[in-house]
Amino acid sequence: MNGKASLSQQTISPFDIQPASTANPSSNRTDIRTYSLSPYLRHRFGSAAVAEMRYTHDAVASSAGGLLDSSNDSIRLSLDSGAAFRTVGWGWRYSRQDTDYDNANSLRMEETAASLRYLLTPRFALTSSVGYEKSNYLSLGAKPQGSFWQAGVSWAPTSRTNLEASAGHRYFGKSYSLLARHRARNTVWVVSYGDQISTTQSQFQVPASLDTSAFLNQMLQAGIPDDALRQQAVDKIIQDNGLPASLNTSVNSLTNRVFLEKRWQASVAINGARNTLLLSLFDTNRSAQTARAADTALLGAANLAQEDDTHQAGIDALWNWHPTSRTSLSAGLGYVRAESLATSLLTNTRTYRLALNRQFAPKLKGTLEYRHLQQEYNQPGRDVRENALTASLLLTF
Repeated sequence: MNGKASLSQQTISPFDIQPASTANPSSNRTDIRTYSLSPYLRHRFGSAAVAEMRYTHDAVASSAGGLLDSSNDSIRLSLDSGAAFRTVGWGWRYSRQDTDYDNANSLRMEETAASLRYLLTPRFALTSSVGYEKSNYLSLGAKPQGSFWQAGVSWAPTSRTNLEASAGHRYFGKSYSLLARHRARNTVWVVSYGDQISTTQSQFQVPASLDTSAFLNQMLQAGIPDDALRQQAVDKIIQDNGLPASLNTSVNSLTNRVFLEKRWQASVAINGARNTLLLSLFDTNRSAQTARAADTALLGAANLAQEDDTHQAGIDALWNWHPTSRTSLSAGLGYVRAESLATSLLTNTRTYRLALNRQFAPKLKGTLEYRHLQQEYNQPGRDVRENALTASLLLTF
């Protein structure tokens, strides 16, 4: 059984004011509440195959009156070859997702596929998959159903480096995927690309931000093989250095429309004796697949076109210096460029952060932080400047 729940604040639109602190009220922010429960059953047929059956129920609700609350039920069945099929591997999967919205038509997405994997060498394989998918939303373009295929490669030249890439075709056109990872003693590099049909509600269940803990966990994998001990080391690095839980990425714009998202992301983490550096770059394109009318209550009639086609690109970086065992200094910067291609609306957002952390006692920690936010619009009278100075004490017991 897997389960999770969250309560967070989320920017509604990248094309409106985005205060850096929740202390400043903003109509462009909403509370998002999510939960997910996922029981599953996995069975091994010796070395021949592995089968899994998984059911997931999740829900998303918000304080923004125009975003439709949703509940989702999905089932996934899979059967994959085991160790006995070393040269030629195979797999089969079936998934169905039913999403119910308040005061709107339900959404169903269904897919079945078969896959093959042929090992040319111990470290290089050819991959392929074929299948059929079907959705019931009213598309602005091609009917959302049809057969699909994908062909690619899987390459692991060393135990610390791997690459998976594929190209294919789905009902909306050409489709590509890429995942490249390299891990050294003190660094982790990741580059990824993917395209998918999605919704705002489903993306809240799988955030796109860079998870600091998971990234550092990969970096320490070779030096600390034990999972529990490695996670303890990661938690200590984050706590001692005052690192954030995640680095920012593109805004998951609130919309009730189904959209096609194409996303690039590149990230690196470097951890030294006294310095830690986290860097993430992203480029995201979204194209709406359903009609504007679904967003009337959320965005207003005058702003419906701004979510037709959007492009967001940016960078987020954090550097931390640990001069003593009790003191650390961190500096961060972020930049996001968001553009509505249908309306030519453009925003540039820059954030700067400088923080001093001091461990006064084993259970008492203090932080002094300065933040600066600068937002520029290509429309007159909307530019924003924000400065904030905060001091905090954290007592654990």
